[in-house]
Amino acid sequence: MSYEQARDILDHAGQFHDRVSAYYQTLSNGAARQRVKLLLEYLSRRHAAIRDHLAASEESGTKDILDTWFQYSADSGLTDVLESDWFDADGEVDDVIALVLRVDERLTGVYRKILDTALSDHVREYFEMLLKLEQSEEQIMLRDALMMKDM
Repeated sequence: MSYEQARDILDHAGQFHDRVSAYYQTLSNGAARQRVKLLLEYLSRRHAAIRDHLAASEESGTKDILDTWFQYSADSGLTDVLESDWFDADGEVDDVIALVLRVDERLTGVYRKILDTALSDHVREYFEMLLKLEQSEEQIMLRDALMMKDM
C-alpha cells in the first residue's frame, strides 16, 4: 500500500469526477431515449461542477491538512468503476439511477476510509465535509433523476 498526501487524494477525486463527467457525456451521446440522454448530460455537468468545487477546496485548504500523509491509495477502487460495461444504450432512467449509485459509492467509500485513518480532528473534519458534499450531491442528482423519470 502506498502513501499519499491529502492533496493527492483530492487530485484523485477531481480526476475521478472529470472521468465520470466524460463517461456520462459519452453515454449520453449514444443513449437511445431522450430522457436518458438529457439526464446523462445533466449528470455530466454536475460532475464537472463538483470537480471545480474540489479544485477550489484544495486551493482554500490549509497546508497542514493538505500535507497530511495517509497510508492509502485513493485511486484504488476509482479507476475500474468506469471500465465495466454497466450501461446499455437502450437503458432506462432507472438504469442511470443505479449507475449513479454505483459510481458515487466508490468515492464516498474512499472518503470513509480516509476518515477511519485520519489522526487529526482537523483533518477528519475536512474529509467529513467532503463526504457530506458528495452525499449531498448524490441526493440532488438522485432527486433530479427521479423527477425526470416522472416527467
